[in-house]
Amino acid sequence: MPKVTWRERSEITTRAIQRKGDFAEAFYNRGLTRYAKGDLEGAQRDYTRAIQRKGDFAEAFYGRGLARYAKGELEGALRDYGRAIQRKGDFAEAFYGRGLARRAKGDGKGAQQDFDQAKRLGYG
Repeated sequence: MPKVTWRERSEITTRAIQRKGDFAEAFYNRGLTRYAKGDLEGAQRDYTRAIQRKGDFAEAFYGRGLARYAKGELEGALRDYGRAIQRKGDFAEAFYGRGLARRAKGDGKGAQQDFDQAKRLGYG
């Protein structure tokens, strides 16, 4: 399988969005690409667009939580991780991410509970 560059991946997802503007997964995938390239604002926008098109998209809430956490927006990250967990109760990565955000806010007990749940669900 040929290796696809970040630029090519971004172009592919942008074309998919242009063809079908309500394609939540395309916005999500472009958000992944932007996040990996360090474009946190662009990633957050694309995750939001994915959520607007598919309100139960747990992975998009998680991705937006990652971007918010990386930007230091801890309250927003906590909300998004929580929404991801509400939609997908066995989302180990979301529990771990929420644990990191809780720890950063000084909630050591809540953080440990989330880390323990993430581990029970197979994270790490």
